[in-house]
Amino acid sequence: MADRDDYRKAVVIVDAVAAGLALRDEAKRQGYLVIGYQSQPLAYFEELPPSYRPPYIKDHEYYDEIVIEGDLEKGVELLKGLDLDIRGVMPGSELGVTPADFIAHKLDLRCNDPKLISARRNKVDMKRVVEKAGLRVPKHRDLKSKRDLDDFIREVSLPIVLKPPTGVGMYNISFCNTVEEAHAGFDKIIHQADSLGSVCDHVNGEEYISGIEYAADTFSDDGNIFVTDLWRYNRVDTSVARNQYRDIYMLPIDDPKYDELKEYAVDLCKALGVKYGAAHPELKVDDDGPVMMEVGCRLAGCHMPQLCRDLSNFDPMASMVKSFCGEPLIVEKPIRYKGHAWIVFCSTEKRGEIDSFVGLEEIQELNSYHEHFLTYTAGDSVSPTEDLWSNPFYVWLVHEDRDLLRRDAEMVHRLFDIKVK
Repeated sequence: MADRDDYRKAVVIVDAVAAGLALRDEAKRQGYLVIGYQSQPLAYFEELPPSYRPPYIKDHEYYDEIVIEGDLEKGVELLKGLDLDIRGVMPGSELGVTPADFIAHKLDLRCNDPKLISARRNKVDMKRVVEKAGLRVPKHRDLKSKRDLDDFIREVSLPIVLKPPTGVGMYNISFCNTVEEAHAGFDKIIHQADSLGSVCDHVNGEEYISGIEYAADTFSDDGNIFVTDLWRYNRVDTSVARNQYRDIYMLPIDDPKYDELKEYAVDLCKALGVKYGAAHPELKVDDDGPVMMEVGCRLAGCHMPQLCRDLSNFDPMASMVKSFCGEPLIVEKPIRYKGHAWIVFCSTEKRGEIDSFVGLEEIQELNSYHEHFLTYTAGDSVSPTEDLWSNPFYVWLVHEDRDLLRRDAEMVHRLFDIKVK
């Protein structure tokens, strides 16, 4: 049998978008050939939000090999048939979490615990597994009918939160203060497609937890789990939707007041069988301590991994490639930051055809301006922001001075506007 080194070393990145594209580029930088695996046909992605549409998958300029196969067993055989030495399989997005684990397990490569594969994507299963591990989660129930919903309301009392079991981006999530709102929220989810195209045959119901919301991003390497970056969420209610993103800002990772939160995030990853790579635990802290909202078992979105790489001595993408491929991973500790980051979400309540955007030039002149992203262009039809996908404008701010960041973030909110015809 030929030695492994006689073959071309390669990695598989499944359903790569956003940070998954940075992961792809990092694998190439480390000398790997990159196989782009897409778990759904191209037509499937046309119904998804723009950031999940990968037309680039068809172009070999980006990948050395491309496999498009929704039947994962067949996909594994297609990968085995390639004349490549595949050394790692990694998720390139939330959509890629389950297929990446499945494929890696079938190829006998490094993967997260295959027995908990559903718990790393399905919010109902996730809470059950975490609760069984003795960690605090919101009171919750798998709802298949309005009778289930009414029983759950009597059990926990209002308000409650209703979520698609495998959705992302706040899509069709309802924060319900009345029975009527709960019934309407249930109808929005049941038998409807979530933000990633999966039809929901049940609804995740959970009690509403007040408190401060955080993300404590982690990294795992063969069971060694540590927090890499820490963020606080600021959400607001608008006249259109509740609990919308307004700001996410970086916190000092070495501040001891966050130790309990970080330990809880690590315990979440252990409970969910995350043995390799990045994870994105989102949680709240109230008077009773930390409690899980959900965990994304992949690189975070909103450029958080790229900001971690650029501002600290830890690179999540480079470490992902090494960890999943079984290469030695040397992490310099403690993780230190040379600056801070602030992510600004500018929502809108406007409706109509976009004439122009207000404030872009002034925003780009701010001292802390780093980059921005417009969801729409002039001439597009805009509607009021209801979730992350319909947010029209994102701005990333970076600076050493946290007070300056806070002031610049408020300035972004004041400056940005949309003119409609």
